[in-house]
Amino acid sequence: MWLKLYNRILRLAQHQHASKYLAGMSFIEAIFFPIPPDTMLIPMALARPKEAFKLALITTIASVLGGIVGYCLGMWALDILVLPFINYCNLQEKYQLVQHWFAEKGFKPAVITDLPKAKRDNYNQTRRSSVLIKKLA
Repeated sequence: MWLKLYNRILRLAQHQHASKYLAGMSFIEAIFFPIPPDTMLIPMALARPKEAFKLALITTIASVLGGIVGYCLGMWALDILVLPFINYCNLQEKYQLVQHWFAEKGFKPAVITDLPKAKRDNYNQTRRSSVLIKKLA
């Protein structure tokens, strides 16, 4: 499933409206989409080096706007939209785990856990951090 989605994104990077697709992908990735816009941005920037900064700016602006929408969903639409969706997907236990972890650890370690496993391990070893970075179950 993920490979099909990934290959489709690479095909969209060659489309004449690729900049619009890149903006849309960056926007939804900031909210819920599991594949980062880099999969589209990098091939587009390599194919059109003169437009690389423009494409990066499009990606950044769309991602920030998506982040604002994600924040608003969490702030104002949690009870109305998000919790029913969590219940529909049977993710109540993971949601409670994340809530408990945020209450116990705070925000800072949660941000760092978004690092891939290899980077988390490297960060833990080289920084000898007082915060052990681990992936949420």
